[in-house]
Amino acid sequence: MGKPKTLAKKAKPKKRAATNKATPKKKAVAKKRASKKVSSNSNLNYYNFEASRVHCNGFGGCGWRGLGKETETELFDELFKFFCPKCGIGIGLVAYPFESETRDAADQGNPEAISELAGIERGKIQAEKILRSQISQINELNDISDQDIDIEFWLDGPDDWLVISGNGAELGRELCFFESIEPIERLLPLLKEKFGNRLKTIRWERAELYLCGDKSSLGRQIFNLIKSYGLN
Repeated sequence: MGKPKTLAKKAKPKKRAATNKATPKKKAVAKKRASKKVSSNSNLNYYNFEASRVHCNGFGGCGWRGLGKETETELFDELFKFFCPKCGIGIGLVAYPFESETRDAADQGNPEAISELAGIERGKIQAEKILRSQISQINELNDISDQDIDIEFWLDGPDDWLVISGNGAELGRELCFFESIEPIERLLPLLKEKFGNRLKTIRWERAELYLCGDKSSLGRQIFNLIKSYGLN
């Protein structure tokens, strides 16, 4: 999770209107934005955007010129869109940086990139810890002798350990990535193999905010996955 280039982070411009990246909040100029064509502002990247000169010269543009930091923005998963502060039309897009771009900017002395690069390295260390902690075999799950077993996934501690319990007894725990249902996808077949028909229900609501984050579609995927095993 052949791989595409790793994004340095889902970064955010320093000056922006409060938005939800999944469903960006519309501003008063939303109607104007919807009817106008986005114009091109070239040679922009995440690290030079705020200090770069941009202009509103697309179809129907008002001709405004100024700095990137003076514009309004909407955030999306892989990029942000910026808008003319005078007439409100979209005037460009800026992609969030790949790790290689952050390293290049850090090598050139960009303080933000230097800070972000340290975060990337911490993230890699955490990712290694998560992968080492993952349960991959049924003998790594504790056994219980109960005839009917109700499984629950929940989070524990400041490090957000994902705990797997059966009828209140801990069967195992592992670290996991935020907004990822991979643990459920991997652990369900192991639980089914270990407990067979004794497995009755799977509860995961106490881990939902961490596993699904803002992505409601992940919750539906978990629900459908549990159903596919004939469980409630």
